[in-house]
Amino acid sequence: MYAGIYNAASAMDMAERRHELTAHNLAAANIPGFRRRIDIGQAGEQQAETRIDFTQGGLQQTGRPLDVALVGEGFFTVQAPDGSSFYTRAGDWFLTAEGHLTTVDGLPVLAGGRPLRLPQTASENDLQVSETGELRIGEQSLGTLDIVSFEDPSGLQPVGHTLFQASPETAPTFSTARVQQGVRELSNVSIPLELVRMLAGVRNYEAAQRAMQSLTKSIAQRVEN
Repeated sequence: MYAGIYNAASAMDMAERRHELTAHNLAAANIPGFRRRIDIGQAGEQQAETRIDFTQGGLQQTGRPLDVALVGEGFFTVQAPDGSSFYTRAGDWFLTAEGHLTTVDGLPVLAGGRPLRLPQTASENDLQVSETGELRIGEQSLGTLDIVSFEDPSGLQPVGHTLFQASPETAPTFSTARVQQGVRELSNVSIPLELVRMLAGVRNYEAAQRAMQSLTKSIAQRVEN
């Protein structure tokens, strides 16, 4: 009977964790490049394992020159504040007054291992991005976007909503992803699916709670007798 109480408590804990992940996914559903979080833990486990779902998100045509999306497995590379690399699927970029191409977080986009900078006389409407990630202003090549892939993306740790950092054991490899300009990749969150998961989680929590209350009541009655 005590084992039943433990199992019921574990089920409640798991349902609560999944509810939190679902709420997080829903909150970030409209952020381009966001990847949904999933809980693969089972009831009774001491520690749940949360993983990232790296499946492709939907593509939205924007016509904006600084919106670029990857089709296929891969990540854009941006420069972290400490000089290391972050990886992202979010390609909704901005141009600073100095001509630097940055993420929404202000991190420089890397091309050829260096922060990308447009000529001062150029505007965002002059920028052309090929399917291979080469950036051009007219006949002038500015370099090629650093696009990488990972054989085991589970080694990537999330930083904020759309950035990822690779562990020392997770080495980037060549990516065959194609680049589309004037397009941005949306999050891969399905709002209807997450709402269904949330409702199921609430029901699972309530069922486990009722089971615990029933077992606790039975134990109390035995003690009294």
